[in-house]
Order: sequence, then structure tokens, then C-alpha cells
Amino acid sequence: MMPGLPPPPPPLFFLSSPPLFVCFILPNRHLWTSDRDKVLAEILKYGHVLSSEELENQGEEPLSETPATLEQLKQNIDNYNAVAAAVNAMEDSVVFHHWYRLDTRNFKAELHNIVRKWSLMFITHLKGHITTSLTELEAFVAEASDGLAAEVPEGDYDALVKCMGLLNRVDMRTAETDVMFGPLNDTLSLLQAYSVEMPPNIVALLQRLPEKWNNLKKHAAEKGSSVQPLKEVEQAKLKRKANQFDMRNFEFREDFLKRAPVRFEDKFVYRRINDHYAEYVKMENEMLELIASAELLLVTLPEYKQTKLCRKELRLLKMLWDTIHIVNSEFKAR
Repeated sequence: MMPGLPPPPPPLFFLSSPPLFVCFILPNRHLWTSDRDKVLAEILKYGHVLSSEELENQGEEPLSETPATLEQLKQNIDNYNAVAAAVNAMEDSVVFHHWYRLDTRNFKAELHNIVRKWSLMFITHLKGHITTSLTELEAFVAEASDGLAAEVPEGDYDALVKCMGLLNRVDMRTAETDVMFGPLNDTLSLLQAYSVEMPPNIVALLQRLPEKWNNLKKHAAEKGSSVQPLKEVEQAKLKRKANQFDMRNFEFREDFLKRAPVRFEDKFVYRRINDHYAEYVKMENEMLELIASAELLLVTLPEYKQTKLCRKELRLLKMLWDTIHIVNSEFKAR
């Protein structure tokens, strides 16, 4: 050390000396300590970053989900942009003890990059939301349009099922899709306000898809009317099958109660349980086919509680006989 000069400041002293650094770094240390993906997920799901108290109580009482609005996302972007501007306003150098000059330009540049990553995180999410929403809808409109254009010959059950599946999917998407274009336009305008440009093909999709979606709904309504007589025929067939299966459902239950190994002196219990389970699987597969057809054709089916109860009791029987064998084995070992 040269004589006459004061000693250099201790390590990291500059962080606690200049007020600008202290005022920024301490309140904003979450910028480099928090997980950006986790923060974004919490904001999108709950509208805010969860506090430590909310995280502790999350297991006891589920938090109500209130997805972030576009305005809330804009506020986050503006907040981080303001922080980035504050970083740029920092001095390029700091002088200590009237002689020790510290060049902070590299520090500022790195800190600015960190802050910008937070605002870009929200912008990237908004861009992805627009792109994903429009491309998925475009693919669905193309698939549904092609599918509904196909003829449904009388008596062709598979063709009718395919058609009804598409009609149901259009119906399920209608409420959400009808109101999606306004918010997407608002999101696009917000991105443009931040000088963020979307690909021209995505912007063109946002302009074309509302009309294509409306045309698809009209086509679906017309197709639904044209296949209604065929649908009614298949509904009648399905109801007859459902009633026949319901009778077999009760018979299956009665047969199970007669033959199930429920007495202590029963023999070959595991083989019998396996045989019952194989019979149940056949009934269950037939029941699931009926349920799938009923969902497409909008037919209400019985609950088939008897068949479902057999599955539950088969599981209990297996556990019971496992316990019996364990106890018997313990006594035999002694």
C-alpha cells in the first residue's frame, strides 16, 4: 500500500454505502433468488405469487384458483420495466472515500439483463398463448370441417359415431371459443404496445378464424339436423341393448352371490376369485362400450350398480382370504 493513502474499502462495502444500491438490491433480491417458472405458474393460476403463509396452509385448505387477468399481466410487465429503467439510471461509477472509484457498468448490464428476463417471461407467455390458441383452433376447425363433410350412410354405425363425436366436440368448445377472440385481440394490442411483433401468419389467423369458426358452427347445426333420424334409430337400438344388459347385470350379481367363496370351508378360493374377476372384466368392457355410445348419442343409462358392487366385493374377498392365509400360516408355523 502506498504511504498516505487510506485503506481500500472492505469487500462488498459498496453494497451498503451508496443509497442507490442499497435501495435497489435489498428489496429486489427475489429477481435472482426466485424461480421464474414457478412464479409465473402461481400468477397464472392464482393471480399472485403465493405467500409463505399460503404455501403452508395449501395442504390443509385448497386455495381458490383465480387466473391472472390480462391487466394483471400488464401490471407485472410494467413493474419489471420500471425496475429495468431504475437499473439504467444507476451511476456508471461510484467513488468511495474521495479516491476509490468503482466502475459499475458491467454490474448494471448484468442486473439489467436479469430484470429484463422477468418482463420477457410474461411477454413470451402472452405470445405463446396467442399462437397456441389459434393454431389449436385452426387444426380443430380443419379436422371437424373435413369430418362433417363426409356422408353418413343409413345403417353405418361407425360413420354415425364419428360424426356424433365431432358434433359433440364442436358443442363442447362453443362456449369457450365464442369469447376467445376478443381477449386474443386485446393481448395482441398489448404486445404491439410493447413493440412486440407477432408472426404475420398468426395475425392473419386471428383475422380469419372467427369467420371459419362461425361457418363450422353453422355446418355442425345443419349436419346435426340431417343425421337426427339416423341418430334416433341408433338411440332406440342402444336403449334396447342397455335394458338387456341391465337384466344381465342383476343376473350377474345373483350368480356372483351364489358362487363367491364367502365361507371358511370353501376350497380353491383364489382360482374361483380369478374366474369371477375374468367374468367381471367381460361385463365391465361391455358396460364401458355402452357408456361410450350413450355419451355420443346422448342416451341416459342405468348406473349398473350391481356390476360395480361385484368389483368392490371381489377386492374385499381377495383381502379377506389373504388375511386368512396369513393367520393360518402363523398358527401352522408354531
